[in-house]
Amino acid sequence: MSATPVNDNGKMWTGSSTAWDVACILAREYDWHGAGTCCPLQPGSESSWKGSYSLNNGQRVAEADARAIAEALDAALADTPDSPDEGWLLSGAGRAHLRNLIEFCREGSFRVF
Repeated sequence: MSATPVNDNGKMWTGSSTAWDVACILAREYDWHGAGTCCPLQPGSESSWKGSYSLNNGQRVAEADARAIAEALDAALADTPDSPDEGWLLSGAGRAHLRNLIEFCREGSFRVF
């Protein structure tokens, strides 16, 4: 399964759902406290929506939340050396992928598909 955050301008950050989930976990480790996502674009889901970031149903991440994710991930990169021992996301190509996500989140709100 993929998780593709898409902003209102049509710009995408493409990654696996695992990369998205790991990025969210990493952001939480660096003091991001997610506000919860807004209901996805699926009719009938309004009453049961719990604000998940993990699904790819078109749920919206608000602008302030997106910017807070960016700040937390930026702090994680600054605090972590580029090392294969830190796992894929914090070494080499993974760091570049994470930087792309940081820049994407700094642009504001988005939906996850």
